[in-house]
Amino acid sequence: MELKRIAVVDDDEGILKILHKVFSKAGYEVLTLSRSVEAMEALLRFRPHLAFIDLMMPGIDGITLCGQIKASQELSSTKVIIFSAKKFLADRRTAQQMGADAYFEKPFHYRDLLEKARSILLEQIRVRFWGVRGSIPTPSPRHVLYGGNTPCIQVRIPDRESVLIFDAGTGIRNLGHFLLSKRRSWHGHLFLTHLHWDHIHGIPFFDPAYLTGNGFMILGPDPPKGSLQEAIEIQMSTPYFPVGLQDMGAQLTFRSITEGDHMVDGLEISCIAANHPGSTLMYRLRHQGCRLIYAPDNEIEPRGKGGMDPMAGAREKMRSFFEGSDLLIHDAQYLPDEYDKRRGWGHSSWTEVVEMASQANVRRLILFHHDQHHGDEDLDALSESCQAYLYERRIAMTASVAREGEELLV
Repeated sequence: MELKRIAVVDDDEGILKILHKVFSKAGYEVLTLSRSVEAMEALLRFRPHLAFIDLMMPGIDGITLCGQIKASQELSSTKVIIFSAKKFLADRRTAQQMGADAYFEKPFHYRDLLEKARSILLEQIRVRFWGVRGSIPTPSPRHVLYGGNTPCIQVRIPDRESVLIFDAGTGIRNLGHFLLSKRRSWHGHLFLTHLHWDHIHGIPFFDPAYLTGNGFMILGPDPPKGSLQEAIEIQMSTPYFPVGLQDMGAQLTFRSITEGDHMVDGLEISCIAANHPGSTLMYRLRHQGCRLIYAPDNEIEPRGKGGMDPMAGAREKMRSFFEGSDLLIHDAQYLPDEYDKRRGWGHSSWTEVVEMASQANVRRLILFHHDQHHGDEDLDALSESCQAYLYERRIAMTASVAREGEELLV
């Protein structure tokens, strides 16, 4: 696959040196230029996909150079980001009028520029929530803002046409409609964390699976008795459902997956067992340095009196698995005062999840698998409580409550 090319034009040699290292390490081909008067000739040879240009430079300023790039037929597809220490609104407007795709203020952190580059080049992983509710769908006026469909998320990987789906709750129905609104032909992978109803009962309503020529691999843990395929076949058989799995037109293949590291269609997928009834997995996806973890059903048990830990070594195993993740989507079904009555049911209170994520240096946490009894007002209150909790304990981590339809960049 061709490397994406990034050019940086700035008269500050220190910035050029740092950004060359950052972008090269991230897998880009990089050209740095310190003389703006010579930049156009070099850019025409290099043909960058993205150019970072300083606003204030001797010779030709960044806005003028941006205009030259946008007027060039050879560079018409090049994205341009202007960066400057100037914070005047007039400069931003002028940059936009000359065709700049974004404007960045100095000082900046290199990670911010890297994220902006990935976003502009559509190279960041995109995660969309099609179902965020736990246990049972909740179609009611109290479940509008956050959604009532059961778990399903879509992960979009840059430069990949295939679809990547985690869990098949009722949210997968709307995902199917969305996919078919784009085109008819689809191939992809469906990762099931486990075989409880709320994670598989959307499969019979996933329309792309009924079209001949489409193909999907379904991956997940085998149940204690039988196989993954047999479990899905039973769900779609008499007397439970009138249409059998064999009636789906797409080519469906099955792959049992267990704890450990796996390569799936060139993607690095790791799994560990969740603390949840039955055979249940948590998934970690690695791609171009990004780490995404999906753990929709997992009970993090509170420590007991005197520091007694009911989880023993399992707690450290989880923390290590979560360590340094860019995005952790985790079960947070219960409020703290609800948890004691439901201990051992396989779900967590949000406070324990926040503490675990903080200890694992997670960058962004999404609270997921909402209880069927929690309406929009309850989840609004949970969100406010979570933000206060982070502030009071000085936890430097972004956390939010999952909303159906929301899309995140990782």
